Amino acid sequence: MFKKFLCLAMSLVFVLGVGATTVQAAPQAINRFYGADRFGTAIAIAKELNKNPQEAHSAMFVPAYDFPDALSACTYATQTKEPILLRGNGVSDSMESLMFAKNMSISEADYVGGIDAPPAWKGDVGTPISRIIHWLKKNAGVVSEIGCGAQDRFLTNQGVVYMTLGQEGINDQKPSQIPMVIVNGYDFADALGIAPEAARMGWPIVLSEKDSIPDWSQYTVFPQILKEDAPSKIYVVGGEGVVSDKVISQVKAVLPNVQIERLAGADRFKTLGVILKKFFPKPHQIYLADGYNYPDALAGAPLAAANNAPIVLIDPNAKSLPPSVYNYLVSLRQQGIDPQINVFGGTAAVPDRVVQQVSDVLNGKG
Repeated sequence: MFKKFLCLAMSLVFVLGVGATTVQAAPQAINRFYGADRFGTAIAIAKELNKNPQEAHSAMFVPAYDFPDALSACTYATQTKEPILLRGNGVSDSMESLMFAKNMSISEADYVGGIDAPPAWKGDVGTPISRIIHWLKKNAGVVSEIGCGAQDRFLTNQGVVYMTLGQEGINDQKPSQIPMVIVNGYDFADALGIAPEAARMGWPIVLSEKDSIPDWSQYTVFPQILKEDAPSKIYVVGGEGVVSDKVISQVKAVLPNVQIERLAGADRFKTLGVILKKFFPKPHQIYLADGYNYPDALAGAPLAAANNAPIVLIDPNAKSLPPSVYNYLVSLRQQGIDPQINVFGGTAAVPDRVVQQVSDVLNGKG
């Protein structure tokens, strides 16, 4: 049934690069994980996630310029304890990640996206993914790889959901006990907020169109996943303008008794506020990221998940914090919670003045 998804095995070597800065600020240090570009930032995050490179055995390679496959991979990568690295449109565009991988010692490279990857082992290096795999095999001692790709983002996503549920021992839950998350497959805004909690808990993230989960009748992949795994609960992230009640009806037709909860606000930041309040009432750390661009936040989801911490999205161009974010920070301060502040991305993505605003609110100065 899953012949549409391309899954095979191969390995790799993975190394640390780029870096993180620690800027002293009251009452505690603020960590910024960043690089010269999105590739470098992902590497800086990977370095923090795998402080002992000898313990890393795999890495997840996801597209650098489109979010759906990267979003689909968040939970799987976290549950398999691997960092997320970005790959471009070919070897030269991916060289920073490839060199990072070459100098680290891992035995497996995983990837999501790209239906044409498998021919690489036959010597076909004409497609972007095939060229990348061929380079890793030739130059980085690749041994095994697991990948999943299909004709579009929705079929690829359903394949990754299937792979994720196939991981044994996810938080000691049986598949039938694992909730799922449904988000709009064309807009990353609402999905970024839920990604760390979904990743930490092993909840698959399902991509949907506004009014339906695509390929429902044509391939019947997701309906069968629902029947076989019968999630205990489904979270729908975003308002009806993003994921309508028609999607809920579609799911209810297969699982009439499943509990469905919608997490939604009037905009991306208000939806984030609902998520923060529900899942992260007393965090020891928070991670700030650009709410209008996805690479840093998605690459950072496994690190945030590892620390049971939220990704707090900001508007880098606004003079003040989004009201929902401000109110969340005030609620932490009122509870006496002083979380470690971390930042994904450079000062263009999350300006220093925004970081200072967050610190000021937590310290009662703003």
